[in-house]
Amino acid sequence: MERYRHRTGKRLTYASLAKLSGVGEGTLNSVGSRIGYNVTLKTVEKIRHTLDIPLHEFLELVDDPPDLEPEPSPKKTKKKKKKKTPKKKK
Repeated sequence: MERYRHRTGKRLTYASLAKLSGVGEGTLNSVGSRIGYNVTLKTVEKIRHTLDIPLHEFLELVDDPPDLEPEPSPKKTKKKKKKKTPKKKK
């Protein structure tokens, strides 16, 4: 956003970029603030096109820091079903 402001002299908020690009404000916030946030190429293209930035200037490829490794999903434990004991006949 700062580069856009420097280049155009215009201040741009996530809310205004959301209206212009059709990308949700929450998504824009995540893209701008969460390291390692996975965004679709369609979303990248909408943002890039709205800001009129060449793709090579918009993207920055970096190695993932070690702390961004995906955590293993917790194993679901199944509850054991109690066996029904037959009723005794009298």
